[in-house]
Amino acid sequence: MALFSADPPPDQDRGLYGKYRVEKVNGKPLGQCFVLEEHDPHAMAALRAYAESCRPDFPFLADDLMVMANRWHANRIAAG
Repeated sequence: MALFSADPPPDQDRGLYGKYRVEKVNGKPLGQCFVLEEHDPHAMAALRAYAESCRPDFPFLADDLMVMANRWHANRIAAG
């Protein structure tokens, strides 16, 4: 059994860590952020929760996020 592995530990064995490099299109500085990916089984629930939370201030964004979450759901069903 090797003591060291070239493979990183699985995400279940890690907490929050730098996994992505994200930048704003307009070049302005960006603070901490969290990326959601369609393949993540928890991302859809997080996306919907954020949509409902921001709805009073950003109703159009909330609608777009719900459309995205519904599309992710449909894609997951289509994939089996």
